[in-house]
Amino acid sequence: PILMSSDGGVYFNTRNTSPACQTPAWEQPNVTPHGLWLFGMDGANIPNDPMAENLYFGAQDDGTFATSNAGASTPSWTNVDCCDSFDFAANPGRVLYTMCCFNPGGNFLFSRGNGLSGGGQVNTPPGGLAGFRFPDVIDKFGSDRYVAVGGNGTFISITAAINWATQLGAATSPVNACSVQASGPFNNPTFIVQAGTCSGSSQDRLFRYVGTTANGNWQQINPPGGVGGFGIFAVDQNNPNRILASHLRAAGPEMVITTDGGTNWSTMPLLDALMTGNGNFRYQNSRGPTNFTGFGGYVQPTLVAFDPNDANTLLAGGSDSGIFLSRNNGTSWTTVTNNSGPPQNPVIPRPHFAYFDRECGNFNIYIGTQGRGVWRIRYLDPDRDRLKECLSNCAAIFDNCVSKGGRPGNPTEAQCEQFFLQCRHRCQACP
Repeated sequence: PILMSSDGGVYFNTRNTSPACQTPAWEQPNVTPHGLWLFGMDGANIPNDPMAENLYFGAQDDGTFATSNAGASTPSWTNVDCCDSFDFAANPGRVLYTMCCFNPGGNFLFSRGNGLSGGGQVNTPPGGLAGFRFPDVIDKFGSDRYVAVGGNGTFISITAAINWATQLGAATSPVNACSVQASGPFNNPTFIVQAGTCSGSSQDRLFRYVGTTANGNWQQINPPGGVGGFGIFAVDQNNPNRILASHLRAAGPEMVITTDGGTNWSTMPLLDALMTGNGNFRYQNSRGPTNFTGFGGYVQPTLVAFDPNDANTLLAGGSDSGIFLSRNNGTSWTTVTNNSGPPQNPVIPRPHFAYFDRECGNFNIYIGTQGRGVWRIRYLDPDRDRLKECLSNCAAIFDNCVSKGGRPGNPTEAQCEQFFLQCRHRCQACP
């Protein structure tokens, strides 16, 4: 038989006799080595259902994928587009993402509905949008509110029809801005931009911009001691002063965290040890695979993230060393997998993306990788007792509401039921 491999997998020629085999008909076996290389991932919550959850990702070559039952043991996926897809910013009813490659224009921006339904191409910011990098060049900061790093600067759109009408701080715009994250309330957000290569292995810079007016100033966030730069970073969606990052310097990488916007940084030696597998992996190598055919070396840290549902939960991942979880704001860390290979420690290589879901007494963390698709971490919510107490309070509120029914000015029974359902939702309960 004639075999062929590509970055989409391994194929065999179904025509195995001459001369027909000279015009091959390729088929992919049901079980074959695959390399599902994610370049973007995000999700949107479907409340009060442990199985229903919107999850989207974009892959090298294979295009865009969506599922509405990400909590299931075997989610059902829809593959909408072909080719290379990158940045995702998802809300419950809408998802923005980028696709490559088009002529002219290169990387285009698309908006579709729930599950990648309908929609189509929308406006890109001036200067276009870059692709083929892991950090996002678009992010959301509320319903129908988005920020994007384009070739001509950082722009926001605050209307349902995507319209990049406002450029943020044009006079002080960071040079070579390559990714952006948003934090804080939608009406007064903070944007953190990374400037450099966004490869994770170069000493990049971070800049901060507060608010949505055009005439503000970008302010640089200095690295610890004013030395080196940042490889990867994450900002807490609820608190822009909390930043978790890899600090790259001549002395070697280290993991750092700040709670005051970068005025002071704390080192994280326990996480450093996990990132190197306690010395089994070099924190930074000089010869190792980078994107595509490059072999210029890389650093271990590829993923850091804050759980927006729980301020104490932090996630980190290494290129070779595994996935690590902290439930106490980085004081201690648990090894989710050390990538050694057996079922209890599966190989989850080069993690770059995380999406968090908390409901029905469980935490779910979805991990997107470069090469092995999407993985899910699930563990019990330690606040399950609080959930029971919250639900009990909702029932008492409902009983009290109904007892007043029929009196002028008091809620109807239907209104009481609505209040009860809203209370359950605040408890993060399920039907």
